Amino acid sequence: MTPGKDAWNGGPSERRPAVGVVRVTEAALPLLRRSANPVVVTVSSSAGPAEESARVVVRPATLGPDGPTGTFQDESGVVPW
Repeated sequence: MTPGKDAWNGGPSERRPAVGVVRVTEAALPLLRRSANPVVVTVSSSAGPAEESARVVVRPATLGPDGPTGTFQDESGVVPW
């Protein structure tokens, strides 16, 4: 392996998180397609300890099909880009 490369994709290591999100989402597609309300919630490592971030994650994950999409959210709701 050359410097600046990673074991996942051979590209710059800073690309790895985005590649991981894509791979996990692709792996879940069969289940998402069968769901009445398919939802993907991506959590940043800056969300803090799992116990604290779980409250933030559960809210958008359980919203109905009319819930917001393509947003950043924290415990207070939508965060501006």
